Amino acid sequence: MSELILYINNTQNSVENNTPGYHIWLGGQEEFQGDIILNTDTNKQYIFSSQLLTNGKLDCWYLKENIRHKFTSIDGPFSNNMTINIPKVIL
Repeated sequence: MSELILYINNTQNSVENNTPGYHIWLGGQEEFQGDIILNTDTNKQYIFSSQLLTNGKLDCWYLKENIRHKFTSIDGPFSNNMTINIPKVIL
């Protein structure tokens, strides 16, 4: 897969919608691999590479007490200019 441009919406994890608000890391399996999506991002352009996939899925992580936790995986297929809505972190 070549690189794609995706748009990321993380409003479900904003301070207003999910106190205290959660920044999300997208992709990768190792500590802080992937890109950070801030809790204020509503339409962030994200350059997507298949190297960030785990078994065809895009893993989503949040940080709590300096430990990264996987909370969901988003299934593909992914297409150019697609918008991905990040689900709410539920502890």
